[in-house]
Amino acid sequence: RLFLAESPDKLSSRVRMEITALEEKLCSFKRVLPDLHSLYDTSGERPRMRFFEGEESMLSILEEVHELIEPGVEMRQIIALDDYLNLFGDLGAHDKHKTKIFETDYHIRQLYTTKDLKKDRYTEKHRVKIESRRLPIEQFPFHGELTILKNKIFAMAYKGKHLGVIIESEQLASLLSVMFDLAWQGAEKHAMPEGSGVRHPGTK
Repeated sequence: RLFLAESPDKLSSRVRMEITALEEKLCSFKRVLPDLHSLYDTSGERPRMRFFEGEESMLSILEEVHELIEPGVEMRQIIALDDYLNLFGDLGAHDKHKTKIFETDYHIRQLYTTKDLKKDRYTEKHRVKIESRRLPIEQFPFHGELTILKNKIFAMAYKGKHLGVIIESEQLASLLSVMFDLAWQGAEKHAMPEGSGVRHPGTK
């Protein structure tokens, strides 16, 4: 193949032509930019999602849950209790944060599974109010947690590789809250006697 050298003036001319073309594209983009901003601003709420992986990152999720706990709020939760205690008990997180979760005046509705039938009750000094329904683990063999609190959704997978996600969205939190309420009503026929009353995972 034969290559012929071009004059530097021709190369310079071509570069100028490309620059001119790019400038024209930039001008066109600037003309539509206000419309793009308008569409972006009126597109509604956009969920914010953060993904986590590994045992230590599960602690970050738990800590963010605890940061949202304050008097008067309600938490909705579906949890595999044995998996929760195995993970956070080994990491020391449950003991570290139980003062916050035990002594704040807030409300939890919780659907949970466990193989351990011995569930201690709260004493009068504990201010948190928990309604719980224990589901038969044979019928609901899941390994994870779903917590809805304020405008955030916390999901964690406890089996195999530990994975988690936090979704911040008023609309999605509201939607899942309604779905939880439906599950809560439906769980009444499955709930086992040990799941009634006021309690909390790992209370001593």
